[in-house]
Amino acid sequence: MILYGYVIMSNHIHMIVQSENGELSNLLRDFKKFTATKIIAKIKSDPENQREWILERFKLPTESHSRNKNYQFWQIW
Repeated sequence: MILYGYVIMSNHIHMIVQSENGELSNLLRDFKKFTATKIIAKIKSDPENQREWILERFKLPTESHSRNKNYQFWQIW
C-alpha cells in the first residue's frame, strides 16, 4: 500500500492510497479484515464497561449478511 494521506474521524477514515500491484480492491479487503480483527480483539481485551453493547452492535448486521458470521465491522454506504 502506498499511503498518500489519511484523516481519522470519530466514526470513519478517509485515505488516499495506491496499490503497488494495481489490485486496489484486494488491498482494501485485506486492510479492512486486518483492522477489524485488531479492533475487535482490542475491544474484547480491554476492561471497557460497554464492551458487550459495542460487540452486540457489530453482531446485529451479521444476521442478514451471507459471509460475515461473527461481526460486521465495516459498512459500505
